[in-house]
Amino acid sequence: MENRPTGLWFKYHYQVYLFLKFELQNEGEALKGPDLFTECARSLVSHKGLAQKVVDGGGWGQRVRRRIMRDEAPWVKKHVIPKSNQGRQRKVVTLLEDPETILAVRQHILQVGESKFIP
Repeated sequence: MENRPTGLWFKYHYQVYLFLKFELQNEGEALKGPDLFTECARSLVSHKGLAQKVVDGGGWGQRVRRRIMRDEAPWVKKHVIPKSNQGRQRKVVTLLEDPETILAVRQHILQVGESKFIP
């Protein structure tokens, strides 16, 4: 159950699903009709146009359209949409992560003794 998409990741899957659904509908419409060439030329829409159709229907922006177009290929090839890295960047480096601060704290504990820090 852990690999099941939730939150934003679910939304990304849904957007790519809609795109692929529109793509299949577009291909189906292109094959119908008495004159195959004329019908194909009339209903053929570019990938960008199909992605724009998804974006317009969902009220999303152009960034979503670009992401849909980017995520289509990995989904078709491997059934994988890359997870978002939103919020995973380090924003603040704390003083406790600084190697010099860690060394100074260890030296201080050795000088004073551990008994003063352990209740």
